[in-house]
Amino acid sequence: MYTKTSFIVLLLGLSFVGFSQKSSIRDISKTYTDLDEAIKMREKVYHLNLSNQGLKEIPKEVLSLSNLKSLYLSDNQLSQIKIPLEKLEHLELLDLNGNEFKKIPVDQIKRCKSLKALNIRENEIKEVYSDLSQLIRLRALDLGQNKIAKISSEIKLPGIQFFRADQNELVDFPKAFANMGILREINLQGNLIEALDQEILSSLVKLRKLNLSYNPITDLSELKYCSKLTQLKINGIDLSKSDVYVICGLVKLKYLYTEDANLMELPSAIKNLKKLEEWYLSGNDISAVPEEISQLGKLRYVNLTGNPVSTLKLIQLQNDAPKAEIKI
Repeated sequence: MYTKTSFIVLLLGLSFVGFSQKSSIRDISKTYTDLDEAIKMREKVYHLNLSNQGLKEIPKEVLSLSNLKSLYLSDNQLSQIKIPLEKLEHLELLDLNGNEFKKIPVDQIKRCKSLKALNIRENEIKEVYSDLSQLIRLRALDLGQNKIAKISSEIKLPGIQFFRADQNELVDFPKAFANMGILREINLQGNLIEALDQEILSSLVKLRKLNLSYNPITDLSELKYCSKLTQLKINGIDLSKSDVYVICGLVKLKYLYTEDANLMELPSAIKNLKKLEEWYLSGNDISAVPEEISQLGKLRYVNLTGNPVSTLKLIQLQNDAPKAEIKI
């Protein structure tokens, strides 16, 4: 599940890189929420949060904060950027979540030479154009909860590692991922994607986390090309119509989410998931778990909430997986 702060928490480390030893830990970690106060302390301001202040424009006074690393502007009424943000030479993280942008303001931020993370969730963006390639230093991009139906295949972001476009209107698996060779995490939950792309998935050799939940995908066989995944989320995908054995071949998985997936039984091939630590299976129709679960020595949590597991089968499961917490 996405939380508003999860993207920021994920990237918070970016804003603590490159500080001089003269900067105190208190200065580095403090986030100012009052612009007037920040201006008085301008040399010691690294993080500024002007969220939920009814802003229609970014105050030009922000530009006086020459050491600013993170700028949070979420839940305002911004639709464009009118000030030259490139003057903030150390700006690494820009949060525009919950505003009124109709397109990504590439022209206004492309000269921000230190920008590594952009959060532009919950805006009114319908298409992502190839000019996004101009944000060459981006390591993380969050486009979730917009109205995006198309992402240009011409986008090239060779340094990006985290890409989120959940809760949009995408029909196709984005071909632009082929130009993002070091992606580590992709979140496409809640789109309209019907099929995966073998060529693209096989090119993502660094991919570790993939969220495809609640898409109308009927064939998951292409997941076999994601052999290095440690986390897979495929909640809400009808696994009764797909090859569950493919998932059992992802032997590096630690966290597996197959909730609301119309599962009635689990194959004995689950024994291959030797590194699995947590498995979320709520909202299915599973009445028993195969004894091969006993071979999953690292399993510590199984969620079977909403499944018709009998008391007898539960006792058997607890015996087969004595180290795991079973939730039912």
